[in-house]
Amino acid sequence: MNSNTSPATNVRLQIVWVSVLMALGLYLTRNSLGEIVKSDSFLKDSWLVQAESTRFSVELTDGLSNSSIQTWLQSCQKPDAPRLDFSKIKIPHTVLDNQTSSQADLLLSELESLGGSGFKRISKTQIGTILGAFFFSYALFQVPAGWFSDRLGARRMLSIYIFLWSILTLMTGWVASLYGLMFARFLFGFSQSGAYPTSSAIVRRWFPISSRGRASGLIAFGGRLGAATAPFLTTLLILQTGSWRTVLWLYGLLGIAIAAAYFWIVRDRPSEHPACNAAEQDLIGPIGDDQKPQLKDIARMIGKYC
Repeated sequence: MNSNTSPATNVRLQIVWVSVLMALGLYLTRNSLGEIVKSDSFLKDSWLVQAESTRFSVELTDGLSNSSIQTWLQSCQKPDAPRLDFSKIKIPHTVLDNQTSSQADLLLSELESLGGSGFKRISKTQIGTILGAFFFSYALFQVPAGWFSDRLGARRMLSIYIFLWSILTLMTGWVASLYGLMFARFLFGFSQSGAYPTSSAIVRRWFPISSRGRASGLIAFGGRLGAATAPFLTTLLILQTGSWRTVLWLYGLLGIAIAAAYFWIVRDRPSEHPACNAAEQDLIGPIGDDQKPQLKDIARMIGKYC
C-alpha cells in the first residue's frame, strides 16, 4: 500500500507524551531537594552534620517569657559564650543562624536550663545558598542553552540535558558536604535551563500552528504534575527507604530512562523520523522557520485556551 494513500501515522502523540514525561521528571527532580530540606533529612545525615563547613540555626519554640529570654541573652554575652550577631535576634521567636554544631548545642543547653526549649537545624543561610545556586545558573544559561540546541539539534541536546540533570541527581545522593550540594545544584540549574526552550523547538517542528497550544499545554501540565507530586512522593519514599539519598538515586535512574526514551522516539523534524509517513507530514505542514502564524490562527488559539 502506498504511503501517500495510507492513513496518517501519529508519531506526534508519542513525541508529546515523552515530552510530558520529560517535564514531569524535570519538576520532580527540581523540587525534591526542597522537600528533603523541609523534612529535616539533612540533620539526620551523619556526613553532612559532621562536615566542618556545615553551620546550624537554633530556633526557640516555647516555654520562655520575655524576661527569661533577656536572661538567656545576657548569658550568651558572657566572655566564654559563642560570639553572636544580636541584630538578627527576634523576640519572642528567637532564631540564631550560622552556628557551629558545638555552639548550637551549647545554646540549646542554656535554653533548657532556663526552662525553655528549642531545636537545631541546618543553617538557613546555607540552605538558601544551595537552593539559590540552582536558580542563578538556571537564569544565567537560558540563552546559551537555547543556542546550543539551535546549533547542535533539539533532539540531541534535550536528550543530553535530561541525561545530565539525571546524572547530577544521582551524584547529589553521594555528596558529603553542603558545598558539594551547592556545586551540584549550580550544574543542575545549567542542565535544566535548556529544557523548555528546546522542547518548544520540537513542538514548533512537529505540530501545526492550530495544535501547538494544546501540545505545549500538555507538556506544561506534565511539569506542574511533577511539582505537585514531588512533596508527597519524596516524603513517602524517604519514609519507606529511610534515606533521602536513596530517593535521589531512584529519581536519577528514572531520568536516565526518560532521556533514553526521548532520544529513541524524537527526531528534529518529521522528515527524519522513519515512522512518520507522508500523510502525517502533510498534516503537520511546512515547518520552515520563516512560517508565521496568521491572525485567524492566533485568534483560534486564544479562544480555545483562554
